[in-house]
Amino acid sequence: MFALYEDRALDDALDVALRLAMSAPLADVLSYPKLAKAYFAFFEIVFRNHLAHALAHCEGGVFLAILRALHDGVAHADAALSAQCAAAIDHLAS
Repeated sequence: MFALYEDRALDDALDVALRLAMSAPLADVLSYPKLAKAYFAFFEIVFRNHLAHALAHCEGGVFLAILRALHDGVAHADAALSAQCAAAIDHLAS
């Protein structure tokens, strides 16, 4: 619907949300399990539903930081958190 009316509101909101998520240091995110679960669930949802936006509108540094965070999340000891990160990477790769 947003593209039909050439409304950039969704694009702008996703840009801000991605930048905000990446502004938190990953070590701090991983030290709080509930925050880490929501943090990686956000990326999984963005890659599942808004992959074109994430690839087209993210700056290279932000996108690489997201990939590094997902890499660290996959290596995390919590199996559920690791599975969320793997799902996000799967959505990105497919």
